[in-house]
Amino acid sequence: MKGFNTVGYTALTVVFAPVQILLGVIMAVLEIVMALVRLAQIGVQAFLVWLMPEEIKAKLLALHKEGRL
Repeated sequence: MKGFNTVGYTALTVVFAPVQILLGVIMAVLEIVMALVRLAQIGVQAFLVWLMPEEIKAKLLALHKEGRL
C-alpha cells in the first residue's frame, strides 16, 4: 500500500482507543443509572397504589377488567 501513513494511523489508534473505551464505560454507567431510575419509578408507583383507598383500587380494577383502562 503505497502512501499509507502507518505512523499517523497508529497515533490515531493510540489516541482514540482509550477515548472509545471511556465512552463505552460512560454509556454502561448511564444504562445502569437509567435502569435504577426506572426501578425507583416502579417502586414509587407501587407505594402510591398501596396508599390508595380500597374503593378507588376496586374501581380501577373494574375499569381494567372492562378494558376501559
